[in-house]
Amino acid sequence: MRIVRTPQGKLLVDVSGKSPGRGAYLCGNSSCWKKGTEKQNLFRSLKHDATTEDLDRLFSDFQTIAATSFPHP
Repeated sequence: MRIVRTPQGKLLVDVSGKSPGRGAYLCGNSSCWKKGTEKQNLFRSLKHDATTEDLDRLFSDFQTIAATSFPHP
């Protein structure tokens, strides 16, 4: 799953994988999200300092998309 920092500086989950901007990839599991954000590795890759609001919104979007794209039995 691709997380992107748009040219306008907004962070979002890029479902198409083709949105313009600097991107970083995570697998669709919550454990990948935790590993990517616990030491700010994801945001260092995106060259962006994330706020708590950014993290909460992105994680919510990440979970919603992961649940529909990667359903667990």
